[in-house]
Amino acid sequence: MSSYLITWLFGYPSSSSNSLAGGLVGAGLYAVGTGHINWGADALTRFELQGVMKVLAGLLVSPLFGFIIGFVIMKLFIVVLKHFTCRIRPLLVITQYFSVAWLGFSHGANDAQKGMAIIGMMLLASGTTRTFTIPDWAVLLCASSITLGTTFGGWRIIKTLGFGLYRLRTIHAVANQMGSALVNSIATGIGAPTSTTQVVTATLLGNGAAEKPLHVKWKTAAGIMAGWWLNIPVSMLLGSGYCYLYLIIRS
Repeated sequence: MSSYLITWLFGYPSSSSNSLAGGLVGAGLYAVGTGHINWGADALTRFELQGVMKVLAGLLVSPLFGFIIGFVIMKLFIVVLKHFTCRIRPLLVITQYFSVAWLGFSHGANDAQKGMAIIGMMLLASGTTRTFTIPDWAVLLCASSITLGTTFGGWRIIKTLGFGLYRLRTIHAVANQMGSALVNSIATGIGAPTSTTQVVTATLLGNGAAEKPLHVKWKTAAGIMAGWWLNIPVSMLLGSGYCYLYLIIRS
């Protein structure tokens, strides 16, 4: 998670999901070698998604769907609301309570499960449990951590997404939350991991492109996406490094 904290300090929205996946693979490469990791390459030849390939597909494809869905929803909003006056704003504000609740639920239903999976793996590997199970305290811990992180989140990231890409209005917020929640819900339904950070950012770009593409700061968006691509390899290196340090300390 070190790479995630670094991007947080710079105010760039990164992906904790990518950090977890990259760190786990990096630690596995150092500890047991490449032969013990289910890369999913063989399954891919049978047009199936398994292992690392399934994780990468969910994390990399979901932003594309987020952009497309964000574009479509914003276009629909523009068509439906173009004959209304500013008096419609209170209705959008009320709608936002439901849309942000849906987004929060979909976030927990997908992202929190990854932390639970890591805890379950650690308990099984250490011999604490005989089968892969998730205890109730792990569920409570992961849910509470996401809630607290949302409550005390960094203002840097809020500024980047709220003002750094283009100036958001209520209509953008509702369209973004609905689109992001829809992508997360679909991915959770088929068992594919997503990065809510990436989905929300990509959907936001789709919203802006649908309304005024020239107003979107695409240079800032490119910087954010560059951080996404670097996140996984950097996390793999850090995972290998931490595994090395752990084995030295344990010995």
